[in-house]
Amino acid sequence: MGKKSGEYVERDEVVAELESEKATFEVNAELAGILEASVAEGDTLKIGDIIAVIKETTGKPATTASEKPAPKVEEKKVEAQKPAATADVKATPVASAIIADKKVDPKTVKPSGFSGK
Repeated sequence: MGKKSGEYVERDEVVAELESEKATFEVNAELAGILEASVAEGDTLKIGDIIAVIKETTGKPATTASEKPAPKVEEKKVEAQKPAATADVKATPVASAIIADKKVDPKTVKPSGFSGK
């Protein structure tokens, strides 16, 4: 994982990279908080597996003991996601990663390239 368990992460910060047979995908934090990883580097995952939980706090942890307010904690699960491209959409691994990153429904994409890409 790019970040370790117990580390504070900002929203949209890369927390891990997933490697498939064809491409590498970055996993971004959906919210700011404390990361609690559920998997270790090198683990093989199935689509839908939980890779980490982010405990949302009201702010970045204080640096000194006297500045530690009791943070509000809320959990959000981060799941391994299937690449967005399906069999009917012919997309390169890079295009598939962009489609997945932008959370675009591949059925709404109109191919404009060679051979329906």
